[in-house]
Amino acid sequence: MYRGGRICMTDHFKPLWAKNVPKFGIAHAMSLGLGPWLAVEIPDLVEKGIITHKSTDGASN
Repeated sequence: MYRGGRICMTDHFKPLWAKNVPKFGIAHAMSLGLGPWLAVEIPDLVEKGIITHKSTDGASN
């Protein structure tokens, strides 16, 4: 699996990647692109008060 301190990309990971490539779609690409942005943006929106938790709005379930 390791060759000279590096992971062997030809024998082990290339077949796995080739098998799973067709399952990787546009939704996966968008989530990978938007995930880091949302991780920063959502806490900022909560801090500004634009987004609030349901339990703090006074609404009861």
